[in-house]
Amino acid sequence: MNYSELFFGKSDITDLSYSDILSYFKDEKEESDKIEYKSFVVDEKDLGGIPAKEKGILRAICAFLNSEGGIIIWGAPKGALVAGAKGKTCKGELSLVEKKYDKDDFVAKIANRITPSPKGIKFHRIESENKYAYIFEVPKSEYSPHQFENVYYMRLDGQTATAPHHYIEALFKKITFPKLEGYINPVKIELHGSNVFLTFDSFIFNQSPLQNDYDLTYRIICNPGSFYGWQTGTNDRVSYGFNGSDKRIIAPVNVLHYGQPLNDTHTIVINAHQLQQEQNIVTILLSFGAKLSPLLMSSYKLKVPFRNPNNWKDIFIEMKENVYSHEIKGKSSVSNEESVQAIIGRKDWKKMFKQ
Repeated sequence: MNYSELFFGKSDITDLSYSDILSYFKDEKEESDKIEYKSFVVDEKDLGGIPAKEKGILRAICAFLNSEGGIIIWGAPKGALVAGAKGKTCKGELSLVEKKYDKDDFVAKIANRITPSPKGIKFHRIESENKYAYIFEVPKSEYSPHQFENVYYMRLDGQTATAPHHYIEALFKKITFPKLEGYINPVKIELHGSNVFLTFDSFIFNQSPLQNDYDLTYRIICNPGSFYGWQTGTNDRVSYGFNGSDKRIIAPVNVLHYGQPLNDTHTIVINAHQLQQEQNIVTILLSFGAKLSPLLMSSYKLKVPFRNPNNWKDIFIEMKENVYSHEIKGKSSVSNEESVQAIIGRKDWKKMFKQ
C-alpha cells in the first residue's frame, strides 16, 4: 500500500514539503496502526537525549515492519492523549528535530540495528530554518519478524507495543517464498538501413540467501518492435508470440541460487519510421516467476535515439521494477471475471444470452 498517497495525497513521500506537513496538522490528527507521530522535545526529563529519540524511531520502524507497514513523522507537534482515542492526537506547531541526519547514515542505522536487516524503507528530510522534519515510509516486511535490541515490536491500538509470543510465533510460521528481482540494462543501439537495433541484457536475481527457487520462466514484451530472429529462433527454451514482440523463456538452470543471477541478452528490431511516429518511445515489460515465488513485473519506457547515448540512464523515462502482479491487479478497476472473459474471448457473451 502507498501510505504517502493514503495520508497526504502524494505519490511518494519525497514529494512532501514543509507546507504540506504544516497543513496536515492544522486539524487534530490521531495516531493509528498505520501512522505514528514523534515530536522532538529534549528537556531534563529526557535523560537519554537525542539517542533515546533515535531509539524511539527505530522501535516504531520495527513495529511497522512486523505489522502492516505505515508512516512515521518525526518533528510532529507535541501529542496529547484524548479520551476515547487509541493513540495520541497532534495539532498545531511542529516540534522539529534539531539534528540533521544524512539519508544514507540513518538508513545504515536501521539496517545495522534492526534484525534481520529490513528493505524498502523510505526516508525524506524536510528543512526549515536549520531544523528538520523526517518522514519514514515503512512497508510490511516479507522477512518478519524483526527485532530491535532483542525485542519484537508490533503496532497495537495506534501504538508501538512489545509483540506477544503468539504473534511472533504466527509470523515465524507464515508462508515464505524466495524474493526474486528482475532488471533490464540497455547495452547497444545501432542503425542498419531503415531499422534500429536495440540490444539489452536481462538479469533475474534470487535475493533470499537461504531459499533457492526452481523452474524459472520469464517473458519480455516490447512495443514497438520485434525480437531479432523470432521467425526462426523458436526452440525448447524460447518461443515467440504476437509477431515477435513477445518473447517467452524457460531458464536453462533448474535451480536459481542466491548470488548467481540469470543473465540473457536480447535484441529488438524497430522500424526507424515507426519509432519516429512513436516519438522514439519504446516500452518493455519484463515479467518473471518460478516454482516457489509469485509473478513479478518490471516495466520500462525508453526514449531510444539512433545511436548509443553518452549516458545510458538518460534514455530511461519511466521504470517500475519488481512489482508483484497481484498488486498491479489490485489497482485495476477491472474485475477478475471481466479480465478472464476478455482473455478467453467471451467479452460480449453475457449480452448475447440476455437477449
